[in-house]
Amino acid sequence: MKYACVLCFLSGWLTLSAQVVTSGSPFYSPQEYQRAHSLFDKLHTDLNAAETTAPPNLVQQARDDVNRLENNWDNAVYSSSQMDQTVSELEAVVHHSHSLLDEANLGDDVSQLLTLRREYY
Repeated sequence: MKYACVLCFLSGWLTLSAQVVTSGSPFYSPQEYQRAHSLFDKLHTDLNAAETTAPPNLVQQARDDVNRLENNWDNAVYSSSQMDQTVSELEAVVHHSHSLLDEANLGDDVSQLLTLRREYY
């Protein structure tokens, strides 16, 4: 009986631990967490691609802003001014890019970021 109680406790703890790991954050559902981090991953990928078609200093500033926004998102810290700054930096990269593909990809990212802003900021 004693061992059965210990096993039940461990089973419940492992289930809870798995849920936290799946979500990645105690602040969001697994779907919210995945959706936001899919966007952040896409932003990083698209900024990496834009490094050859836009001024490197603009790309780096946008990357730094996305990193700060992502870190704050993970801690449920919502700063409208930070979101606005990040969108502004991304739009600067779009404006100065010499690639229509990079413009389209980053423009789509900005649109998704604005949707995230409407929902959380």
